[in-house]
Amino acid sequence: DIYKKYLKVDSTDKIFGLAIDIGTTTVVAKLIDMTNGQCLATQADLNPQTKYGDDVVTRIAYAQTEAKSAEL
Repeated sequence: DIYKKYLKVDSTDKIFGLAIDIGTTTVVAKLIDMTNGQCLATQADLNPQTKYGDDVVTRIAYAQTEAKSAEL
């Protein structure tokens, strides 16, 4: 589970960046050491909105026809 993983890193003299890609089917997060560009960790999980449809158009239609936009 993406919320239960932890990574221990030495943060002395380092700058970290977090890149997050929220795609239609997956959500991916990468922890980057900005001092050298190295990817320290990657975590991916299914986008929880896929239960409302595989694509954005289907999800929009669901929100409009079912009046369920608060769920999305």
